[in-house]
Amino acid sequence: MFKKHSTIFKKYLLILAYEERNARSVALLIRALIRASHPPPAWHYLIPFKFVFEFLSARREIRKFSMDFLFLRKLVLDAARDIGEGGNRQVRDAEVEGSIRKWCSSNKLYSESMHQKQLALAALLFDHYSALLKAEGKSYESLIRGAYKTRAGYESFLRKLTAAEREIDQAVVEMRGGDAGLRAQISIKQQAINTIREKQ
Repeated sequence: MFKKHSTIFKKYLLILAYEERNARSVALLIRALIRASHPPPAWHYLIPFKFVFEFLSARREIRKFSMDFLFLRKLVLDAARDIGEGGNRQVRDAEVEGSIRKWCSSNKLYSESMHQKQLALAALLFDHYSALLKAEGKSYESLIRGAYKTRAGYESFLRKLTAAEREIDQAVVEMRGGDAGLRAQISIKQQAINTIREKQ
């Protein structure tokens, strides 16, 4: 379906690599923030092989978070790439919508409101990725500069992205009955994402 050596493909790889690095950075920071707020007792480190278990647990958590964080981004980036190379927009939009519906249902997070919020985030990401795929540049940073021209333009996108993500987070908390533990976890996730974005 995709052309392997097109200019768009090279930009696609730059964007995908950035999103994968970003997901891992957010996951690592979330883990660090949780550990800082709930440090293990000193005796914890005296248990034989505890470090190995911690390491493996961390790897699983990071992989799981990255997969969830990247699901919508990869889905939309693939669609933007396909359309940029001449694919049918209506067909790809329908595929994205169906995949989002299926993902929400499989995670027991489906409601019409949640579906619409996910679609709104997908539309925002689609415009972002489409602009990056049309921009000139040989690095992710140069694609950002080419697509947004000014810092204010990029910051405006990040504000909209953060707002859309937070609407989804709030909907998740409400669907889970306002669970305080989940709310705390989401707050830490939002803090980590904000920290990473501020560095950008």
